[in-house]
Amino acid sequence: MPDQLNRQKTKRKPRPPGPQRERTDWRNNKIHPFFIKLAGQHKKIVQLSRSGSAEDRLESQRLIRNGPAEMVEEARRVADEFRNSGKKFHGSISTIFTIDERSPASPDVSDEDYMLAWFAWNRYGKTFKQLLAEDRNGLRQSSMRVVVVNRDYQRWRYGELDPEKMKFKPDREHQVMLLYGLNFGMESLSPEELADCFDELCPCGKTHFPDNLRKLRRRVTQFLDANASRG
Repeated sequence: MPDQLNRQKTKRKPRPPGPQRERTDWRNNKIHPFFIKLAGQHKKIVQLSRSGSAEDRLESQRLIRNGPAEMVEEARRVADEFRNSGKKFHGSISTIFTIDERSPASPDVSDEDYMLAWFAWNRYGKTFKQLLAEDRNGLRQSSMRVVVVNRDYQRWRYGELDPEKMKFKPDREHQVMLLYGLNFGMESLSPEELADCFDELCPCGKTHFPDNLRKLRRRVTQFLDANASRG
């Protein structure tokens, strides 16, 4: 009988909680301070979206589209700082939500454009622009996906669908954290540092596996690089 049939499967255990192991110094000159603020804002949005109050849930949607003025201003300063230093940018959030070269914060990006992009990314891990291109090229699966994304948008438009209550196969919550963080030092963290960073900042409130986050970071980076190469 082959050896592997005699092996017992081992169940992976989560990392020991804080007091039982030494925490990494993931903040020290690795993560940009602005990301800490950004992650705090993201956590606030998630908490509002999960509230039993309809007002809170509407506020979460408003904050997604219109962040606090001081944070928007600081984001501009940080972007200038990065440009002046010659730092290479990942496409990040803009890769997903940019419509015809317009950023998601542009006033002329409509709710329709934004939400179509949101549904496409969260359902299928692709931009809506990418799905449309594949549809035009005769890829049947993408054609069906365009139909589903448009259906989701129409249901949201008429108040029949709350996006934050939707369940998606992709690991959306952790993907978003990585997409925000890749321009701010998260790409340079070791797996253990990455897990400690998520333990502190991620709104899911769970203990994170270093290897799972390492693999997810690789997939997200590959997605961004592939979209950048499409030009």
